[in-house]
Amino acid sequence: MDTSEKTRLVPHQEVKKNSLSFARLVLFFIMAITFVMILVILVVLFFAFNLMDSAPEDPLLRAKWLQERFPFTDVANDLVWQYRLQFDNNISAYDISSRQNRTRTDLIRLREGLAGTIVWSTWVPCTYPYLDNAVLNYAEQIDTARRLIERYPEHLKFATTADEMVQAWQEKKIVSLIAVEGGYAIDSSLAVLRDFYRLGVRYMTLCHDCNTPWAQAALNPLNLYPDVVGLTDLGVTVIAEMNRLGMIVDINHVSDQTMNDVLSVTKAPVIFSHSNARTLLNSPRNIPDDVLFKLKENGGIVHVTFIPGLISDNTTTANISLLCDHIDYIKNLIGIEHLGLGTDFDGVVNVPVGLEDVSKFPFLTAELVRRGYTDEELEKFMGANLIRVLREVENVALKLQRHTPDD
Repeated sequence: MDTSEKTRLVPHQEVKKNSLSFARLVLFFIMAITFVMILVILVVLFFAFNLMDSAPEDPLLRAKWLQERFPFTDVANDLVWQYRLQFDNNISAYDISSRQNRTRTDLIRLREGLAGTIVWSTWVPCTYPYLDNAVLNYAEQIDTARRLIERYPEHLKFATTADEMVQAWQEKKIVSLIAVEGGYAIDSSLAVLRDFYRLGVRYMTLCHDCNTPWAQAALNPLNLYPDVVGLTDLGVTVIAEMNRLGMIVDINHVSDQTMNDVLSVTKAPVIFSHSNARTLLNSPRNIPDDVLFKLKENGGIVHVTFIPGLISDNTTTANISLLCDHIDYIKNLIGIEHLGLGTDFDGVVNVPVGLEDVSKFPFLTAELVRRGYTDEELEKFMGANLIRVLREVENVALKLQRHTPDD
């Protein structure tokens, strides 16, 4: 190839070189634009996600937002009693998967109220003829509670431990525990107490509106066992066995002396399942300040209640605001770590204005939001406190179960 031919190739090489440079520039430009667009999309998605996940400012919307994230807990629901009273414990006769008007509880309204945990209370009155067959009557109520939970597995999940509670709530089920209200249920038998534990009972209220042979009640209209004051020796043994089993002691419905006696002997935290502050409403069913201070030392919980007669002197004016005054008072006295809720729905006849059924739970939460309660405080009130106490009760039981009972 001569020199002239080589010379003619040079412009072609320049064009090829320039074309490659231009292509690289275009490619770089396209990549840069793509990167910027991806970055913009990610930023928009980030802010959109945070906007959707951030707590709304409106108190009611914020309440619902919170209850979707934390399990809202009611430790005192008496629907099981209504099955006995109205339907002779026939679960099929009253379908709570539909909206109902004969009770304050059904699954539709529980979901509307964003309920996370319900403790189904088993109870029969401490009157005759119920007292003649107390063990049988309570066994039937526990069976009714178990069948109720099993009938609606898509909504309810039975739990007996703190871990099971957390697991059920993560599955978006309504956590379902069982309680016995009234120590006369065991007929002074530790064997029956143990059997009730095996059936899934995780707290027992020591009294209702009557004394037992081993514990004094706040009210005793039938004057049963009038010589009983506070806890008897058998009562101390019952508390010890509940501690050993891992069953929460509920000192609702008991006398001041019984409250103090229990708090002096229990090795595990205790609860009041449905009581308010006596300083705000003077009733023997409410809790005096000195006992509240002891409860704080014990690590237990007061579950404030919707019972109008324990909220206000004028039961017709009981409302959300007056109930929240009790919550405020107890919180300021002993701390939010010792507060929860026990409505007594379907046990009590009348309820506060604005809290007519289980669908109204967010309205209570909204009022607490208005009063400045933080998300962390509301999480504790709505259910974290109960999980903490149940864990502590379980841990105490593990230590005590190295010893078997003598009787």
